[in-house]
Amino acid sequence: MITVQAKGGTVRGSGSIVSPTGLILTNAHVIEGARTIQIAFFDGRSATAALVAVHPTQDLALIRVNGNVGSLPALLFDIYEQKVGDDIVVIGNPTGRFRWTLTAGKISQFRGANLESAGRIYLQTDAAINPGNSGGPILSLRGSIVAVTTLKSDAEGIAFGISREIAQQFVNRYK
Repeated sequence: MITVQAKGGTVRGSGSIVSPTGLILTNAHVIEGARTIQIAFFDGRSATAALVAVHPTQDLALIRVNGNVGSLPALLFDIYEQKVGDDIVVIGNPTGRFRWTLTAGKISQFRGANLESAGRIYLQTDAAINPGNSGGPILSLRGSIVAVTTLKSDAEGIAFGISREIAQQFVNRYK
């Protein structure tokens, strides 16, 4: 779990380490326009990162830690099929004011690319996704990624994540 900062230290969002070699998954809107990508690890260390790839239509970005930071603890993508009603947790660093937060909720629906078509593009949840949580993981109770936070609805208590299937396909292209 990491915090992504733009130049000047402004917290832009969160992310997940998806490879022990320092590959980090976050949202495209989190790193958009950043000249310098500064990351802060959960253990207090910090480093810079370089952009690897962006998928703007899916709001996904991959960054890689610069330099040798050793082997990092990577999150895995969940291998099980998620269902409506499954319990999930969201981890993030809301606006940089809190060290980390964890909110719990349930999967309430799956939605397609245009939020009406078939396919599991978005996972809808009632878990709180706060500013600064963008790009962070939505985890199963097994501790593996089921989605990447991306949108908070104007409706109270509704938020969305990019499905594991879409995020994992994107990551696998660049691992």
